[in-house]
Amino acid sequence: MIAQDLGEILTQVIAMFKRDIATLPFDWHESINKELQVLVNCAIELPAVKILAGLDGLKQCELLLTIVKLPNAVECAAEPPVEFDLVARTLNLLGKFLKVPESRLQLVQSTII
Repeated sequence: MIAQDLGEILTQVIAMFKRDIATLPFDWHESINKELQVLVNCAIELPAVKILAGLDGLKQCELLLTIVKLPNAVECAAEPPVEFDLVARTLNLLGKFLKVPESRLQLVQSTII
């Protein structure tokens, strides 16, 4: 199972997530959005959340929230921009961290969140 990191697939997705946040390639919105989809789905299971927490997933989510700039209401009147998806998925993933006791304190003490 991917949530238990068999074949280190989950570790690879987390590494890609970190790299994309650090480098912001030209298609970073799309690539990070896809990585968040995988991480949120895996984080349904506790082993995946523990792996993610152990690899600084919480700090990466905080960093992502500082990078994403939400457009004003006029700019997104026609269609919600991808930034909304990024923020929603990031907040969803952060909610999964509440399953891990060590992460709860970090979440509460976060100045970004």
